[in-house]
Amino acid sequence: SGQQLYRFGLDGSPLGPVPLEPGTITSPGSVRGRGVSPFPGGFMFWHNTFTSLPAAYRYDLAANSLSTLVPAPAIPDTELKILDCPATDGTRLRVRVIHRAALDLSGPRPLLLSGYANLNQIFVNPAEAWGAFLDAGGILAWATMPGGGEFGTSWWRAANQRNIGRRGHDLAAVAEFLFAEGFTTSEQLAITGVSGGGVLTSMAITQRPDLFKAAA
Repeated sequence: SGQQLYRFGLDGSPLGPVPLEPGTITSPGSVRGRGVSPFPGGFMFWHNTFTSLPAAYRYDLAANSLSTLVPAPAIPDTELKILDCPATDGTRLRVRVIHRAALDLSGPRPLLLSGYANLNQIFVNPAEAWGAFLDAGGILAWATMPGGGEFGTSWWRAANQRNIGRRGHDLAAVAEFLFAEGFTTSEQLAITGVSGGGVLTSMAITQRPDLFKAAA
């Protein structure tokens, strides 16, 4: 899941996506840090995924071509696993588990769990924000849960307003799934979040403090 750019004709007919992996798309000139910056005949934008740092691109509408203006910095070989786990009500939650490719996974490791699940938004933070933790043998897990914008309006509303309390329970379900899969233990698990993710973190440690060794 992630943001993706699509092209449409002046009559509204779909012309297909801009050929990039779904991720986070930001504009160099946007105050809110979202969207694209137009120029005659096209637009420019920054793009990153969970396993890549931001790169700058230029898209030419007439030529239907994408060119790289600023390449993404190189990062160590990193592996991404996309897993599904059930919430307490049976809803399928999605978890991205990210670690250095050479990491020994024969036993549980220190793991940092995060997510957003807020405001009908899709938030993709590059794992290299925690690059030192990954280099030291840690695992990063990103939880995709109701409250975000990944799977439409019903997905967002399922954890909005009167249902907002389910977010903490969903994150607890993700934590227990990570224990069951052998990635980590409650003595090695920390959670963190920013903005809406900070609200999510607060809910989780209030509802299930037994699952987490640390929170920030």
